Amino acid sequence: MSKPICTTCGLEMSITRIGVPVIYMFQDPPQPYRIRYGDQYQCSLCGKTTINGMADKGTEHFQDEFKEELDRINKSGKPVIVWERIKDAKDNNIQQASTPSELETK
Repeated sequence: MSKPICTTCGLEMSITRIGVPVIYMFQDPPQPYRIRYGDQYQCSLCGKTTINGMADKGTEHFQDEFKEELDRINKSGKPVIVWERIKDAKDNNIQQASTPSELETK
């Protein structure tokens, strides 16, 4: 797989984290509905990051293991959150201000 390229600096990005949990948020108010994993890359010059190499399969909200996996992610570290709507991203400060413990299924 090729490395992502920073569009600001024109450099190949370096991998910084492998297997980063990515939680997709959906509905109003947003709730977790899909979990996938990808690799985080970062530009060594400007520091911008991206997630690449997403796993083809993920865990969906209707699967039995979803709640357990979400709880495990909440305890283990900071996931990347993907918002369905621009409004939700703005409301949550786009900078991943939400903590994993706030991502509980209802």
